Amino acid sequence: MKLLRALYAALLRLYPEPFRREFGAEMLDVYARSLRASRAAGPASLLGWLLRETFDLPASLAREHWYALYAQPNLRPSTQSGLPGNAPVATQPPPPPRAWEVLMAALPFLLFGLLMSIGPLVSAILGREAAANSSISRLTYLLLLPVVVALPLSLWKHRQIWTASWYIVYVLLVLMGAGLVFDSSIDPQEFYAVLLALGVAFLLYYAARAGAVRGLLAGLPFALAAWQPFLESTPHTLIDPFLQGMLSLASWVMLGLVAALATQTRRAGLGLALALGTLALAGFGFACLGIYQGGMLPFSEPGPSLRVAGIYAARGLLLSAAILLGPQLARCLRAAGFRTGALGRAAYRLALLGMVLLIAAVLLNINANMYLAWDAMWRLSAPLDRLLYAGLAVYHVGYVLLLAATWRAPGNRDWFSLALLYGLILAVLPAVFLGWPPRTGQPALALWQITLPLLAWMALSVLVVAHTARQENT
Repeated sequence: MKLLRALYAALLRLYPEPFRREFGAEMLDVYARSLRASRAAGPASLLGWLLRETFDLPASLAREHWYALYAQPNLRPSTQSGLPGNAPVATQPPPPPRAWEVLMAALPFLLFGLLMSIGPLVSAILGREAAANSSISRLTYLLLLPVVVALPLSLWKHRQIWTASWYIVYVLLVLMGAGLVFDSSIDPQEFYAVLLALGVAFLLYYAARAGAVRGLLAGLPFALAAWQPFLESTPHTLIDPFLQGMLSLASWVMLGLVAALATQTRRAGLGLALALGTLALAGFGFACLGIYQGGMLPFSEPGPSLRVAGIYAARGLLLSAAILLGPQLARCLRAAGFRTGALGRAAYRLALLGMVLLIAAVLLNINANMYLAWDAMWRLSAPLDRLLYAGLAVYHVGYVLLLAATWRAPGNRDWFSLALLYGLILAVLPAVFLGWPPRTGQPALALWQITLPLLAWMALSVLVVAHTARQENT
């Protein structure tokens, strides 16, 4: 045993000198006590303890050398008692991701951009006959080859942040399997499309529970896919496929850059703000293409105009923002519940159940409202009206219980964020109703009536999400 202790003392010299001066003696003492306890427990316990210490050492050395090079002096890691045989536990964020992890976070966006743009671009440049050529299919399969390697890797490394970018591929594989079984496509006006939307919402919330940046990466592809209906009626002339291809490619590449930046910096607020700005810019291009070249122009309009394009762009952005911000706001509600004990945990779950009922009622009501009007959201047919009112009741009961739990909990009473959450989460409902799916009827609201509340909702939501993420990291 003296030999093992002497060996560990020698290995301690591999740590940075400032760290060794501060924690070396404590680590050596903890190691000796843990060694004696493991030896007394028997040979199997001693062997397991030695293997654990051996495998932990390289990661601990790499972490501490990174802190010595890049971390601020006042953010030194501190020791954690009660963990015999372990090195001091760092209280600051882990080291930044490596270059390949940043690339893997952006790769799905780049692949989707190429896959969605290659057909229209070849059709515009070489003609529709060339676009239908088998060589295009072979090129498509070539672009899918990275997925064969990246998908198993993302499943293996599922705890890392970058893997959330690949959730869109999982959903597509499920849809492809469902299409083979049922031999039908998903119609946005069908009941099972509502179930699919709720399933995707749960997936995005599950991703956001693991971290705000992870939830952002998971939601970005779905947020951009919400704009695809604008391209359904685009005519296949020479210029339109070229515009469609360039717009799709540029949009996916820009979101890939946002995903890479969010993975590198791990700043949820910055990532959300850049993502919403990128979606607004790209979405206006989709709306203009649908209004000026496609079939999105309302029959009541004398002709295409920037005003109508702006209205449909704002309504499309409502849906994209709901896809990104809804799970993040639910995550903020969850964080508030976990800070307030058992009652708070039960209360936030009750509030989220109410939101699920509300969203289900709103999505099902869209089936009966081909032309969206503001008051049509509240004119539901039975039993959808009862589903809506039941959701409102359950949500408010859960929220009131969460307020009671926050009042009883000592400290951590962030009343301002909790009050904002009440309205910000409920705002997801009109955002989904007005934005999904886009309709060709006469817009029910003026541009300024949509844009101003939309900007305020997005700004406040980003601030609340960033505030909650900072609280969790401190």
